[in-house]
Amino acid sequence: MGGHPFTVQLFIGEVPNPQLGTSPKDFSTQVGEVYNFVSPTRRLDNGEVSCPNCDSQEEEGTEMTASIVLTNSLLTRYKQKLVHTSPSNSQQILESMSQEHVTAFLKEHFHWRVLGVSNSPSPIPNFLTVKHLTKEKLT
Repeated sequence: MGGHPFTVQLFIGEVPNPQLGTSPKDFSTQVGEVYNFVSPTRRLDNGEVSCPNCDSQEEEGTEMTASIVLTNSLLTRYKQKLVHTSPSNSQQILESMSQEHVTAFLKEHFHWRVLGVSNSPSPIPNFLTVKHLTKEKLT
């Protein structure tokens, strides 16, 4: 995102509109969030960069990585038999904590979005390695 900070929000279930809701209920499906603190590199009048660390990380092609543990969120959904509505409007619960059931459930109900500085949805930047987030990797 051109050296600008961004947030990746992860959801199990419906993704709320970031511009509307502010109550905890509005974000009850959010199971994780990762903020990437970066700063665009700028040249100062004397030719030096404003953030040498940012500059070296950009030159090295440093990638952001994060781990979000979903176990507690999945256990809550399983034990409380929380109903989720799929994009096709069918009702579904997490039937068990077996790999087969969890994988199928996450393929249908795991979503994410990238927010820019103004909390508006942003296109996924080219440098963001989303292959680790894709539902095809849930096996």
